[in-house]
Amino acid sequence: ALSTATVTSAANATSNVGNYTLTASNQTMSTGLVGNYNITYATGNLTVNPADLTITANSATKSYGVNTNLTAIGYVSNGLMNSETIGDVTLASAGAANTSGVASYNIAVSNASGGTFNISNYNITYNNGTLTVNPANLTITANSASTQYGLGTTLGNTAFT
Repeated sequence: ALSTATVTSAANATSNVGNYTLTASNQTMSTGLVGNYNITYATGNLTVNPADLTITANSATKSYGVNTNLTAIGYVSNGLMNSETIGDVTLASAGAANTSGVASYNIAVSNASGGTFNISNYNITYNNGTLTVNPANLTITANSASTQYGLGTTLGNTAFT
């Protein structure tokens, strides 16, 4: 005989990570009579596990000699549930300072907080971005000068801008 029962729990799609009781009730049968049985309903357990969340720093380029606002570079997240949001993350890079030499630097992302998400509901993976520092443009222009024929000139190492 096919039978069905109703199983309920206080847990739903927005329930935090944890354990919840599953309760069975309302047994029905497609053939036979429920009254022919002494039905005992035993509770079960529903475990809500953390969801995977990946937060990745965006990559960017800049020229040598320019400070970089890492907050403006930002980050992307993948895996937030129930329209939740992240309020803030920490972004850090040795390449952000205007004195950072020409090279590629990691942009590290960490410490997600704020917003509407509950950090304990997620297994968070942080991925670095890359900040590429390119050479700055530098134009050296020889200063114009004049001299009289036959006198020559001494230009030296300051005859340019």
